[in-house]
Amino acid sequence: MTNRFLYFVLFFGLSLISAFGQKSGSQEERKTLALLQVELPSTTAKMLSLLPESGMTIYNTNEGIQGNVSYPAIGKGIYTFDGSGWIANKVHEMPALHPDEMEPYISNAVVLLAEGTFKTPSPKAEAGRYFHIRNISVLTSVFVSSVIDYGESQPKLIELKPKEGALMIYSDGTHWYRIN
Repeated sequence: MTNRFLYFVLFFGLSLISAFGQKSGSQEERKTLALLQVELPSTTAKMLSLLPESGMTIYNTNEGIQGNVSYPAIGKGIYTFDGSGWIANKVHEMPALHPDEMEPYISNAVVLLAEGTFKTPSPKAEAGRYFHIRNISVLTSVFVSSVIDYGESQPKLIELKPKEGALMIYSDGTHWYRIN
């Protein structure tokens, strides 16, 4: 009986030491946003089981999703419901540069839009960040909000026309500036 008690105390004590000796988190941890994964049959599907509301964003898992002129499909990817249909949004992070080639915490992103408006985030919160935005639609223009264009002093809405529209913007911490 005494040996069992001694083993129990020893085991329990070592478990506590082991638990307290571990780090609670590391720099390698990443926080992510998990979107609801749905197999949309088409970009105009209401899918009553979802109870979609304007602004609802999901990840579509159906590669063969059917689209139309008003709501083109991109296959698998992120879609946002606008009250009538699902708007395809495709955002990709650019590969990270070597740490010696860029300042810490600056990240760059490519945004591919089929329709709608890219609303720029707060320039103060995103100081030093670049976005490359491209219109991938062959029919509709897309827009980028709150950008100071060439020869301008005030932010405005910039139109990116089909087949030709692309621009890169940069935040200096105060404003977003068009740089190409």
